[in-house]
Amino acid sequence: MPPLRFEIISALFELGTASPPDATVDPSSNALLRQGGVGLVTAHIEQLTLIDLLRDPMPLFGADGGMWIGYRLTDQGRVAGRSEAALRQAVGALIGGPRNEVSQTVAELEAECQQADINPNYRADFLRTLEQIPVPSRDQAIMVIFATRDVVRRTLVMPAV
Repeated sequence: MPPLRFEIISALFELGTASPPDATVDPSSNALLRQGGVGLVTAHIEQLTLIDLLRDPMPLFGADGGMWIGYRLTDQGRVAGRSEAALRQAVGALIGGPRNEVSQTVAELEAECQQADINPNYRADFLRTLEQIPVPSRDQAIMVIFATRDVVRRTLVMPAV
């Protein structure tokens, strides 16, 4: 099975949340999904169905022809599809996301740092370093998280003008 990609998952949920609850979604109507191809998209639909975010996978003729697998969002899938953070948490186990409290907190810190207005001179190096910090224990993880969050908030974030 090919590795699951969040951008494919996100596109599936973007289409799904834009469709009525009982409508079958045609993945071929999205350029990114068409580019990924039937096999890749079908693999994603299969895995998302197994974790109860999608339902009713069925063959259909795509908007531009060809056979595709249509789907519907479950109620849980509709809730997860409302925000990127909720979707990432819902599919975390499939894409290597947070698996416990520590990794969830580290993921939240990374997300906060991605959104922060960090000085452009430091941004790329800081984010790369943040991804590479080894955290051997829960206690050390908590200390690293709080220290890093403090550094971001006090020194790297651009002052409001």
